[in-house]
Amino acid sequence: MKYTMVLGFILLLASLLDKNDAQDLKKNTTQTEQTSTKQKAFIVLRNNCNTCHATKRQLQLFTLYNMDSLRLEINTQVFITRKMPKGKRNQLSEQEEMNLKNWLNGLN
Repeated sequence: MKYTMVLGFILLLASLLDKNDAQDLKKNTTQTEQTSTKQKAFIVLRNNCNTCHATKRQLQLFTLYNMDSLRLEINTQVFITRKMPKGKRNQLSEQEEMNLKNWLNGLN
C-alpha cells in the first residue's frame, strides 16, 4: 500500500515537472538554436527515460533544469556503455540519438 502511494506521488510529481517544463518552453518564444536543441533532447529524455526513472530511480528525473548537469552520465549510459535506455520498447530512433548528440556536442 505504501509503495503504491509513493509511486503515485512520484508519477504526480513527474507530471507536474513536465507541465512546468512545457510552460517554460512556451514562455521563451524567442529562443536560440541551442535552446531548441536542448528542447529536442529534453523531449527524448522525457519520453524515453523519465517513465522508468519515475519508478526505479525516483530522485533522478530529467528536467530542463537538471539535464545539463547530468550530461556526462547521460553520454556514458546512452552512447558509451549503451546501457540506457533499457528495454526494447525504449530504444532510441536515429533521430532521437541525433537530438541527444546535438545537445551534448553543443555543451562543450
